[in-house]
Amino acid sequence: MGQHGVRTAASAKVTDHELTRFGAGHATLDGFLEGGLATGAVSEWGMPAGQGAREIALAIIARATADRNLVLWVNGQDGLDVYPPAWSARGVDLRFIRFVSDSKPLESLKPVFLEPLFRLIVLDSPRHLGSEEWAFIARQARTLDAHIMVLQDFFLSGRRGNIWARLRVNCKRRGNGLVASAGSCWRLETIRGAAHQPLEIGPLDM
Repeated sequence: MGQHGVRTAASAKVTDHELTRFGAGHATLDGFLEGGLATGAVSEWGMPAGQGAREIALAIIARATADRNLVLWVNGQDGLDVYPPAWSARGVDLRFIRFVSDSKPLESLKPVFLEPLFRLIVLDSPRHLGSEEWAFIARQARTLDAHIMVLQDFFLSGRRGNIWARLRVNCKRRGNGLVASAGSCWRLETIRGAAHQPLEIGPLDM
């Protein structure tokens, strides 16, 4: 995945969409999300490296692409490449996803946020998002009727609230070892949003 480059397995035709929420196809997780991630909104997720919690985002993306929604994943982590076959093995339909490498997507990829092309946009570890950038993201999510997931490589703090994200969740791995395994699970704790008690969830089938 080259800098600012887009890589996909095949071109995808954008079709009309009827979905208003993006779920994972997992009853417990989707219940926690009240049916899924709503379009027209922004969510922020605390997912530090080593937690394995991006499996949760992958499950949501897999379901979105299965429903023929076009998804954009913007990778802001230095030195980390995306290997599309591995994503395909996790259930992601490569015809309906684009991968981009950019740590400052709102500077380099601003036209992407102005056109109604992607229904689900994932910003993985973006750098230097200030209040103006967050306001722009929230405004464009509403304008485009899309959902924008922002994955942070740190845990979110409830003391410094992000007023632009409708849902804010920390994902903490629970289990043995340094890497998520078959016996591990995650604890999801809501900082902002309609969810209730923390959720403990095991590996997701995709």
